[in-house]
Amino acid sequence: MTIKRDNRRRQRSQLSSTSSEENSPATKKLTATKSDATRFGVPSRSANMPTTAGNLQAPEEASQEEPSRGEIWKILINIQANVAKILNENQELRKDIESLKESIQFSDEQVAIVKKENEELVQKNNVLESKVYDLEQRVRNLEFDHDTLEQYTRKFNVEVHGIPECEGENLADIIIKIGQKISVDITSQDIDIVHRLRKKTPTTKPIIVRFTSYRKKREFYQARFNLKTTKISEIIASVQHEVEAKIYINENLTQRRQELLAKARKMRKAKKLVRVWTADGKLFVRKTEESRPVRISEDWDLENLATG
Repeated sequence: MTIKRDNRRRQRSQLSSTSSEENSPATKKLTATKSDATRFGVPSRSANMPTTAGNLQAPEEASQEEPSRGEIWKILINIQANVAKILNENQELRKDIESLKESIQFSDEQVAIVKKENEELVQKNNVLESKVYDLEQRVRNLEFDHDTLEQYTRKFNVEVHGIPECEGENLADIIIKIGQKISVDITSQDIDIVHRLRKKTPTTKPIIVRFTSYRKKREFYQARFNLKTTKISEIIASVQHEVEAKIYINENLTQRRQELLAKARKMRKAKKLVRVWTADGKLFVRKTEESRPVRISEDWDLENLATG
């Protein structure tokens, strides 16, 4: 009886020991680990091994296999290499940024230099433009003075247009006969020099005569309107009566004043002016019969009349 009681006590002791092991925290943790591994599809070491009584008795061998020190070391070496590569690239970027900053600074300095040079050039250009303007004014004044002086040397001269050329012609005699027709007494002593002007065009060359006195030249020029009814045959007997060319007497003007006179005559034909004439080498016009005479000295004088 005593032996049986002892066996029963041993069985109870073993059962209580087994129950306490199953309810221990380590046993519960192992069970939860296996359950999680099965749920997330992670194979466990115990899943690939046959289930034996030895496996059930060694739960620590059934847990997942942790990475070894060698694998951890390789991972650390890779991380270190990547970090070194990133640092190297960062260093290269810093160098590029510094180089870019230096380039921008150099460009800014060059822009400042060019800007300063441009400002200096603008100032010099303004000075030169002012000098050019002053020189143009001086040249214009000199041209005007030269034209005035040249016209003054022609104050004794008149031009006779419309007289045909004849072989062996006596130009002084022709001028005397014209004077008779316009009621101006002209003698050979009143004529200083007379000849025909050279012309580029093949038209009849005009006669230029220089009188010995300004008074005689003025009388001859002012009486020019009396030639309206005079025929050339009355001056030159050898010319046939059928020749109906008119005779004109003009002042001997400078090239500049001739150009102004031609422009004024074009405006008269365009009915922008009613009268155009010269007196003592000066050009005068009338815009209307009631308006006062206007002296024309420059091109813009005519332009002002045309636009006014």
